[in-house]
Order: sequence, then C-alpha cells, then structure tokens
Amino acid sequence: MSHTSTVFRVATLATLIVGAGVGVGAAARVEVAEGPTVADGSWQVAFERAFDEALLLREPAVSAWAAFEYAAFAEGRPGVLVGADGWLYTDEEFTLYADEDAEVARKLALVEAARGRLEAAGATLVVALVPSKARLYPEHLGRYRLPAYADARYEAFRAALTDAGVLAPDLVGPLRAAKAEGPVFLRTDTHWTPHGARVVAEAVAEVTRGRVAGLGQETWTWTPGAEVVHEGDLLGFLPLGPLQGMGPAPDVVQLGEATGGGGGGGLFDTVTLPVVATGSSYTDQATWGFPGALRVALGADVLEAADEGRGPFLPMLDYLEDAAFTETPPALVVWEIPERFLPVADDLTPYPWLEEVL
Repeated sequence: MSHTSTVFRVATLATLIVGAGVGVGAAARVEVAEGPTVADGSWQVAFERAFDEALLLREPAVSAWAAFEYAAFAEGRPGVLVGADGWLYTDEEFTLYADEDAEVARKLALVEAARGRLEAAGATLVVALVPSKARLYPEHLGRYRLPAYADARYEAFRAALTDAGVLAPDLVGPLRAAKAEGPVFLRTDTHWTPHGARVVAEAVAEVTRGRVAGLGQETWTWTPGAEVVHEGDLLGFLPLGPLQGMGPAPDVVQLGEATGGGGGGGLFDTVTLPVVATGSSYTDQATWGFPGALRVALGADVLEAADEGRGPFLPMLDYLEDAAFTETPPALVVWEIPERFLPVADDLTPYPWLEEVL
C-alpha cells in the first residue's frame, strides 16, 4: 500500500472518530428548561433516550479509533503486540514481572511437590513445557524482539526440571522442525495448532518409552476433520468492528480426533487408568486435540483433567486432591505448562499442604 493511500485512510478514520465523538456528546445536552422536567422524572427518560441514541455511535467510534491506531502505528489494545505478516503476539511473553526469579523458583518447588505426590501413588510425571509463540516464530515479530530476560526462561526452567529429576523433553527443537510441515502456532491466537499439539505428544511419547508400563497396547489413529475459520483470541485486542477487514485475517484450523483404542494386551490388569493430561486451555480446548494426540502417540486412553482460564498450575493441584487421583492413580500424568505462565503468581491459599514445600 502506498504512503498516500495510508495517509488518506488514516485521515478518513480520524474524521470518523471526531464525528462519532460529537454524537456521543449529544446525550449531555438534553434541554431541561422546556419540555421534560427533573421533578416529574421525564427529564431522566429523555436523557436516557438521548444517551441510548448517542451510544449507537460509540461502537463505530471505538472501531474507528482502533483502526486508526492499527493503520497509523500498527498497535492494538494493551495485551497484544502487532507483528509483521498478520501475526499477533500476547505481550505476556515479553513482560518482566516483579519478583520474577522468586516466582519461577516457587513454580519449580510446586512441580517437585506435585511430582512427589504422584510418585508416592505410583504415577510418573512428564512436564510438557510449551515454548512461547515469540520463541518459535521470531521471524514475524516485526519491530519487536524477545527480551533477554524472557529469552532465557525456557531453557533455564527446563534445565532446573531435569536437574531435579523431572521428565521434561525439549519441545523447542521438534516444534521448530515441524514448522516446515505446517504451522505449530496460530497467527492470531495465543494457542498452538492441532499439528503443534501432535508434535508435542510425540515428544512426550519418546521420553516415556521403556519408563511407563502399560503404554502402547492400544491402537489409536488421528482422523483429520473439517477445516474451520478460527477467530483468534488476540483479535479481541483489535476491536475494529465493521472495519475488521483492515486487520489480520482469521486463522483456518483443521480439526481432527483420535479414533480406535480398545486393544487390551493386559493393560487394565495392572492399571485402571493409564494416562491423565492436565494443564491449561492448550489441553482443555477441544479445538487443539491434545488429549487425542496423546492417545495416538502413547497407545493408551487419556483422561483430560485440565481447566480453561485458570492457567496450568491450579488444575494440577485440584487433580491431586480429587477422587479421580486418590482412588484411581494413573500410570502417567502429562502436565502441559506454557512457559509464559511461569512468572505469573497464582493464589495457592486453597492448598495449605503446599505451605510446607514452598
């Protein structure tokens, strides 16, 4: 697009914004001297009617202003970074948090505590530490760069996990290699793609081979499904409204599911429940198909115990106190943890047993 065209579009948007602002202000100018009065309440009715009419212009004003920011400065609302080539990134991956080192150390202690409870019940833990989108797709960051403090998070925490004896396969290498076959993260969303989820499931299966009894005794197949248009969660930070066509195009996601199973081989003679997958919305949202990908890769059925909207840590802590774990411990627990959640503090007061280990 030429500079002249961009300037024209920005000027047009500015005009829309000013016009909409004038309309919104009209509600404050309801006449009181004549007509409706405050005493009998009719002034309030008139004011509300005028305000509602003016409010009809508010949405176009918000959309116009968002489009102005996007067109003029390639910026969205706080929460999103506008990269190049239609790519959007969450600013959580770039944030330096207060007391970050202490919080990350607390998360390591939390993982070790959870591992201890699982192992006491005979379950093996694998942590699927999911790299940030900016780490996997730096080529679309545009004017942004992943800061040094954020760049060091992944390997530092994974090294700490492995030093503590926690199984935590490297996922950066496999995911980067898999980009040649298809996207592993979505352009307009914070989440991975079903393809990325399957890559991670294979990496998890690789580190469990020979370590966990009972796996590989069922045959599951990944069956591709329909392609659907997906409105990424980061598009919500670009409230362009009817001007949405100015912004990045939505993603297209190919759905799929795991089919099959049921191949015995004595699996249920030793464990009633072979695998549990817990974590964040990366596991909980059916769109990504992570539990199904694990079924295929591990050759075993999978119970999903994640919970969208609560991060990856609280669902694990809830699971450890649930009868599903205490009465029927699994052979393997796969804990998906996106690295961007490591420095984010959680309220752990509902779990008093952690006070002894944190």
